Amino acid sequence: MKNKNDLSKEIPETAREFRLDDLLLKITKSEKGSVGFVVKNTNNPHNHHTFVVDGKNFSLHSTKESDGIHPNLHEEIDYEKFLIVLGKALDEIFSNAKKLSLNDPNYIERKVQVMTGQQLVFEKKTRKKVVFNQDVEGYEANFEDIDLSKKGIGAIFDDNGNEISMIIIQNNEIFEINLDDLESKSDELDRLFRPTV
Repeated sequence: MKNKNDLSKEIPETAREFRLDDLLLKITKSEKGSVGFVVKNTNNPHNHHTFVVDGKNFSLHSTKESDGIHPNLHEEIDYEKFLIVLGKALDEIFSNAKKLSLNDPNYIERKVQVMTGQQLVFEKKTRKKVVFNQDVEGYEANFEDIDLSKKGIGAIFDDNGNEISMIIIQNNEIFEINLDDLESKSDELDRLFRPTV
């Protein structure tokens, strides 16, 4: 992130809610003195949040939010198990990353989009809320024309414009991350740590 110092000077000290695209980060404080931190995809009726009471009793919860009929449903998560499962999932995903060459016959002439940098910028701010946007640097090209000299993250697309693989470019090499693996691990985390109702 560029201009990190400039951004920190611009954020009001009273701000407790931060948004970037569909991501919501929120700091909460109850009358009883517990402090919380909420992480949420705004398109999803679930969120994950932590609570700290009296500076010690830490807990991690998954919440299905009220639909107007049913109240919020909170379930405490075994955060050690959550971190172990998450760590194993990430390890498997990156361990299974496949090294590609620019002349890979499966991807020659396939369209790619590569992001090589991003910068957070303010879209809107109030005393309690800050909304960020991001300026993304990148390019579109055919697979065989990827610039290996620039670190980046991107995607390979089929002829219908559907994303078929995620790619990471670093140290003059390309690695492919299988989207099915990503979806499978995401579903596993969702199944294990989402409220059951």
